[in-house]
Amino acid sequence: MVIADKGDPGALVKFGISFSAMWRLVATCALLASGVAAASGVDMDTRLGPAAESARMAIVQAEAAVSRAAELRALWTNAHESLERARAAFARGDFAAARESAHAAREFAELGIAQLQYPPSR
Repeated sequence: MVIADKGDPGALVKFGISFSAMWRLVATCALLASGVAAASGVDMDTRLGPAAESARMAIVQAEAAVSRAAELRALWTNAHESLERARAAFARGDFAAARESAHAAREFAELGIAQLQYPPSR
């Protein structure tokens, strides 16, 4: 499906999308993407490559898991410490260590949440 053609500026209208609506949609998507990166606390620099993007996504997932564990009052201290190590490793450019620490943080947070399913000890 061709959305726009240089020779036919009205091609978008044929599909029920005005050109200005299309640009508003593109701008909204770009703002949302930058908001996710900003909320993660990790700078998004697309020039760093797939290793950096993989580490950034691992950190975002770890942050979500740690937040959830904190909300449920099930946060283990090593989950928080692993997340801090992941952020520090990302900042210094050690993306493999950042990804590894983020995965550990996420795992610890999920284990803390899972622990809530067990009865309290006496």
